Amino acid sequence: MSRQSRQLNKQSINDSDIFDSYSNPYNLTKEQFLLVLRTFNFLLIRSVIDEGKVYSLPLGCGLIYMKKIKSKGKKIMDYNTYRKTGEIHYLRNLHSNGYIAQFFWDRRFPWFKAATLNIGSIYRWKLPRAFTRYAAKQIKENNTITKYYDY
Repeated sequence: MSRQSRQLNKQSINDSDIFDSYSNPYNLTKEQFLLVLRTFNFLLIRSVIDEGKVYSLPLGCGLIYMKKIKSKGKKIMDYNTYRKTGEIHYLRNLHSNGYIAQFFWDRRFPWFKAATLNIGSIYRWKLPRAFTRYAAKQIKENNTITKYYDY
C-alpha cells in the first residue's frame, strides 16, 4: 500500500491535522499552536478528573465529564496479583463503594444531531493512557469519585 493511499484511508485526526485546518489569525507557528492545544487539553482533563467538572463543547457537540457506574456483578481480574503470585483475584473497588469511573462524551442531546449533522457517529474520543492512570490514582488517593455524576 502506498503512502498516499494510507493517507486517504486515515481514520484518526491528530494535532498536526488540526493545525493544518486552523485559519491562524494570530500567526502562530506549528510548535506554538501544538503547545497551546496540548496545554489546554491537559488542563481541561485534569479539572474533569480532580474537580468533577462537566464541560460543554462548542457548536452543540455534547458534554465531556466523568461518570461513576455501580459495578453490577462484573468481575474484573487483578492481573498484577496474578502475574506475581499466579492466583486469580478479583477487584472489588471497596475504596469507592463498588463504583467504577469512566470518561464520557455525552452526545445524547437533541441539538447535537442538528448542529453537527450527526458527526457523533463519525468521531470517537479516546484519551491517552496517562490520563486514565492519573484518574485511577486520584480516585484511590483522594477519593475524587465522590465528585463524579452518578448514572
